[in-house]
Amino acid sequence: MQKLLLSGIATLFAAVGFAQSNTSTVNQDGTSQTASVSQAGSSLTSTVSQVGPGSNSANSGISIQIGTGHQLTINQNNSSYNRAGIWQENTSGPGSNTATINQNGNSGNGATALRPNDTRTTTPNALLGNWAGVKQIGSGNNGTINQNDAGTVNNFAETWQWGTGNSATTNQNGGAKDNKAEVFQGNDKRESSPDAEGATDVNVTGNTASIDQSGSVLNTAKVKQFSNTNTASVEQLGAFSSSNTAFIQQGATGASSAVAGGNTALIQQNGNTSQGNSATALQTGTGGLAQVIQVNNSNNNIGFVQQIAGTGSSGYVRQIGDAQSNSGTIIQTGDFHNALVEQGTGSSSNFGTINQGIAGVTLSDHATAYIGQVSGASSGTATINQNQASVGSYNKAFVLQTGVTTGNLATVTQENSYNTAGLLQTGAGSNTATFGQTGGYNVINGPASVNSGFFGSLDAARQDGNGNKMTVTQNAGTFGTMTTSNTATLSQTGTSNTLSVDQLITTAGGSNLSTINQNGMMNSVTVTQVNGVTP
Repeated sequence: MQKLLLSGIATLFAAVGFAQSNTSTVNQDGTSQTASVSQAGSSLTSTVSQVGPGSNSANSGISIQIGTGHQLTINQNNSSYNRAGIWQENTSGPGSNTATINQNGNSGNGATALRPNDTRTTTPNALLGNWAGVKQIGSGNNGTINQNDAGTVNNFAETWQWGTGNSATTNQNGGAKDNKAEVFQGNDKRESSPDAEGATDVNVTGNTASIDQSGSVLNTAKVKQFSNTNTASVEQLGAFSSSNTAFIQQGATGASSAVAGGNTALIQQNGNTSQGNSATALQTGTGGLAQVIQVNNSNNNIGFVQQIAGTGSSGYVRQIGDAQSNSGTIIQTGDFHNALVEQGTGSSSNFGTINQGIAGVTLSDHATAYIGQVSGASSGTATINQNQASVGSYNKAFVLQTGVTTGNLATVTQENSYNTAGLLQTGAGSNTATFGQTGGYNVINGPASVNSGFFGSLDAARQDGNGNKMTVTQNAGTFGTMTTSNTATLSQTGTSNTLSVDQLITTAGGSNLSTINQNGMMNSVTVTQVNGVTP
């Protein structure tokens, strides 16, 4: 896009102090039309319309405005194979410019507009879909691109904003197909290929980005925001919204645990028969919030959240409402994080994974992880790892698999001391739970009842039903952490359940405690408590 518009920039800077309050209107009807508008000053207005009752294709509309307080609109509706580019710049202060591109209604109908090594020339290509690009330098700008309605296919929209307090909105909905939308706020260095990311150049704050690709299929949405207090949302909603990809990345360059974050990311891929979607949210810095929501008959979806190099962030993945064969993963490093994966209400064969603390990266203290596969969720897999091959303490991990459930698998692994793990599995049975805790003063328990949850009164880690299996290991860790004063409170109700407890003491004077209750028939329990202290 930069190559497309740079040619007129140099001459415009010389005229900024002289051209004021101008208005430009261009109307073109037909094919292979070209419109180029350049303005400099303040409070300028420009409108380019390449629409009409006849055939409108292979048109090019390019507009450049230098200064502040501008209004710029390009209309290429009911057209195909068009190019629309807007450049608005004010480097000496706030921009407060507004840019709008409309390419709605039966637009596109070609291969996606941007290709690797695309030089972005002003000559439209009849083999490509529509392309819309907005570049805004300065603060307080608004950029909007609309590529909506059925028949709108193979279009590409990109927005670049360099400054603070900017807003970018892209709409590709209502039956649009095979479209691509990208928003970059703070990154001004793309490589020749659109899929080869450039280096981060500028950190900006307080920006908002929104992409709406609802009721559409085979679309791609990408938002990249650099620095803190930014907000990004992607919506790929509605019936038969499928095979879409959403990606949000937020955070400052070289962010560490001391770098402010405060970014918010929301990806929604909901609706009736919404399937085969992929959602990824990446955040660095402190105090971030990332949410992936894939609900209501959403099948075969992937939800992924990663929050690193900071503290006090929250990550959520929700895949509920007859959602089948979904995968929800959250990775967090740092302290005081919260992670929630929820897969339930008639769901089955889902995978929920939370990793807090990664080898070679950083530890996690005072983190909370919760996986809920509830209300009839069956054949689900829940895995929580806290501080594997790293050191951290005071973490909490809870797994809830309830309802008319069967064949669920829960695994909780915690490294170091003062950690808590909880479990509740109910239903027909054939569920499996495995706990591994290394260090001292760790606890395994569960909620007193289904309704109390893990934040009410606590009792035992519990399995209800038949043919369940629970395995508990509390011993020395990777870093040689002493094991002492660990507690396991466990309960099984039903028939043919098995339970195994292995507790090791490596500190003189230490004492582990296991309390086990089994109710029913043909149940078995094995408890091993070993004194590993050398006399």
